[in-house]
Amino acid sequence: MPRRTPYIYLGLSLLLAAVVAGAIALSPSGEETSLPRPLTGVAPAPGTADILQAAIQVDIEVGYRIGLIVDGQPVPQSELEFTEGVGHFEWIRDNSATFTPWTPGTHTVEVLWDTVAGLPAKGSYTWSFRIQ
Repeated sequence: MPRRTPYIYLGLSLLLAAVVAGAIALSPSGEETSLPRPLTGVAPAPGTADILQAAIQVDIEVGYRIGLIVDGQPVPQSELEFTEGVGHFEWIRDNSATFTPWTPGTHTVEVLWDTVAGLPAKGSYTWSFRIQ
């Protein structure tokens, strides 16, 4: 029985090494970014590749409104879906009356924000992603 112990430890060590190697190999390749406050999330993530059905998603602290500029063109407010109470905005280009569907290549998004009430707190953030 004691002779099996080194083999068990060896097997567990190899398993751990395989898990670590797999985690490194399969980790996302997007650039590491920290978002400015009050943004809490954007999608597609900056520097990543996405599929043609990509929706632009912006999560922001409650109490702010946003504007989107995609590839240099402002997105009409009527085309933004907003979930009040959680600060989630979404725009799907394929459902847009203003824009044509996505084309393969790099696309740039700029989000502009300001407070809904109280003192102004304007800001902006720009990122790019790639459509395959």
